[in-house]
Amino acid sequence: MMTTATAQPEATRADERHLWMPPRRLRDYARARVLGAVLFSLIFVGWMIIQWSSPVMRYGSMALIGITAWVTAVSVLGDLRRARARQVAVNTTDPATLEITTPQGTTCVALKDVASAAWRESTMEETGLWLYDGDGKLLAQIDGDTIVDQAEARVFLRWLRERVTVPFEVKWPAT
Repeated sequence: MMTTATAQPEATRADERHLWMPPRRLRDYARARVLGAVLFSLIFVGWMIIQWSSPVMRYGSMALIGITAWVTAVSVLGDLRRARARQVAVNTTDPATLEITTPQGTTCVALKDVASAAWRESTMEETGLWLYDGDGKLLAQIDGDTIVDQAEARVFLRWLRERVTVPFEVKWPAT
């Protein structure tokens, strides 16, 4: 049996299905932001060419091009920094486990052991999704560099529930 070149990307996508931040999706997201920045910059270049006789418009459009490049670069580099040596993977076999990789190491948590979770964000060190067992003992923390805010935590939990049965409730801070 011969393997074709098109079979390899399919296998990679299937492997990445159980990763919270697949490298391919992060690259695609970064490319989309850079493409958006290029399109906005082209609009500002067109505006600058049309209004070339006006120094205020010319310098204003140059400033907008610079701001667009700066914001895009900071955003893409920030995501790359956040994602370095960080990953959350779900193992869907019985028993389902959550594998949390950070620069400090890897923690595996059996989802059947998780009785509750809480989102915390009072300090930078505390920001993240905290997973507890039935006795209230901390099993793991998915830190704020992996999941930045409540909105992303809710998307993460939806992603997790699409893959495995999640038997616990999450306590969100009062708004």
